[in-house]
Amino acid sequence: MKQIERTFRTKFLLWMVSFSCLLFLLVMAFLKGILSLRGFGIAGIFISVSGAIALMLIFQSIQKSVKEYRNELGSPDGALDADERERSKRQIRVLKRAIGFMVFALIYGLLETKDYADFFFPRLIGAAVNLCITGWLMHTLVRAQKNLK
Repeated sequence: MKQIERTFRTKFLLWMVSFSCLLFLLVMAFLKGILSLRGFGIAGIFISVSGAIALMLIFQSIQKSVKEYRNELGSPDGALDADERERSKRQIRVLKRAIGFMVFALIYGLLETKDYADFFFPRLIGAAVNLCITGWLMHTLVRAQKNLK
């Protein structure tokens, strides 16, 4: 299990560094005038979508490795040892806090920008992204709670 955790950390760190470098290069290209505002937006969306897909593939590969590890031990998919149960409980607490923070950030952001009627579309996009992230966190929370039982 330690090897799987180390592999995940390595892959995630590599993803985080490469994603940050790509975004940095994108911003620098925009600031130097190489990219127009439209090109910057399109490239930013492309990088964000490809980064999300890469992150999803990393999570799926780690999940597959964990299932194979459990099958090698002979434990069924639902059985968790004491360390995994404690880790799941910690993950559930963190997810609950993250959901609370996202709801607070949504309410605060909407209240803070309510006087800016000209910026309806950016507010709508921000609220939609916030709700998507909150929904994903809630889905993850439900799955973690289901796995704990």
